[in-house]
Amino acid sequence: SSNALIALHVKGPCKLYLDGRLISQGDFPVEIDTIKASLAPGKHVISAEVKCVHPDQWLSLYLRTHGQNISTDRSWKVTKDPGAGWLSADYDDSSWNAAEPGGPFPYIRYFQFEPNAFVFAQFRKQLLGHSDGWKPGQTLFFRKTFEVK
Repeated sequence: SSNALIALHVKGPCKLYLDGRLISQGDFPVEIDTIKASLAPGKHVISAEVKCVHPDQWLSLYLRTHGQNISTDRSWKVTKDPGAGWLSADYDDSSWNAAEPGGPFPYIRYFQFEPNAFVFAQFRKQLLGHSDGWKPGQTLFFRKTFEVK
């Protein structure tokens, strides 16, 4: 197995899942929520359910294992209606849109965050949203599958 660290930044209420298991819940616009995980070899999925409650809503995440670094970018998938089973690594997300990145940190007019010890945790990840926009009260569902060797 491989140890992993996940650095979550999100503006708005978020539920974060790893392989269908809830690993974090909250709103972390200033401080990073750091989550430790152990990953067996094979296919995995990291998923987030984020409700829009702010005018400049976003999700940003960085996952580091011994062999790879995964950041929020256009390779993530997003939808407004996930359907049953969306938390499974084997779920077919081919009908989902590519997530719309808002650019690398800091893309917004101002950004304040607490320092942390994770190299590239802020630098490589992008702020994600949806190409159709993100309306107040609307929940977006994000996911990214990856392989651990």
